[in-house]
Amino acid sequence: MTNMEPITYPSEVFSRLVPDLYLHRHLNQGLRPATNRSFTQHRKLNHFLGGLKKPVGSDEKAASLVWGSSLIQADGMSIVCGITGSVSEEEGGIFVNVEVLRGANGSSAAMGGPPSDEEQVVSRKTTDLLKKGIFNSKENKQFFELQNFLKEGQQDEAVFDAGQHQKRYLCLHANVTVLSRNGPVQDYVWAAVLAALKDTEIPLMEIDEDTGRITLTNDFTTIPVDDIDIHSSRSFGFVKPKPEADAYEDDEMDISEDSNCVLLADVQGEVEQAATSSTREGSRLQIVRGRGDKLIGFSFVGKGTGVGLNEIKTALDLSKTE
Repeated sequence: MTNMEPITYPSEVFSRLVPDLYLHRHLNQGLRPATNRSFTQHRKLNHFLGGLKKPVGSDEKAASLVWGSSLIQADGMSIVCGITGSVSEEEGGIFVNVEVLRGANGSSAAMGGPPSDEEQVVSRKTTDLLKKGIFNSKENKQFFELQNFLKEGQQDEAVFDAGQHQKRYLCLHANVTVLSRNGPVQDYVWAAVLAALKDTEIPLMEIDEDTGRITLTNDFTTIPVDDIDIHSSRSFGFVKPKPEADAYEDDEMDISEDSNCVLLADVQGEVEQAATSSTREGSRLQIVRGRGDKLIGFSFVGKGTGVGLNEIKTALDLSKTE
């Protein structure tokens, strides 16, 4: 009888063949598959400001200018954000658009394809958080009135054919491009947008009395968000632990509700992403805080298997500003 030799796979192959077993072998030893960070530690974030700014000239179009920018990098994450402006007759504010690069064959909006569900969800959530956490609805509309961004002595005399006077508003567009990623991007998109807004200089404008055309000047104003750097977003994943022998079994198997879940701060790598996704038995939690650690946003997605009050309290404590 021929003896069967054991088959050995590299870790990157093993993790794809039996991801559950690969993950839980690491967790049982107090390790994480894709990083040396502890279970409760977030990645160190590096940010750079102003690299995309272009000089302002009165003969250039506002839509082609970058008024503020940032680059966020953190162990496998690389995200760029540029701030541009436009004028609207309907509503002013800050609007976020997220594009995730997925290679030459990807269907991301950046490659000419339609936006993915993730891109739409992250864009909407970030825009909503900005409105709630920085400007409430009344202050938002008043601050972004075009009148506030005209040179001294200018007035917004927007008169249309019908003879009606209508206010106009400034819109800031935060265009975010995720260049590389190895985990959920919401926290890092939030950080990139806030950093870019802090770097933003809005050029004051002049309106031609005859044509109504708006031109930009070489004078600038900024967004009054001096406390912007204390707003933070922290995400966590929850994984239901399994005995090693059970890691081969089907995901629909019955698991005891008594076993506690494992909290993973700042999910990283394909294995952790899959284990904490809502399509599996995992869950994810996002916590956004503002001045004085005030809770601005709280989002929990998943089946919640094994997640109790103690785990939620631990995540809330870890989300506070250090």
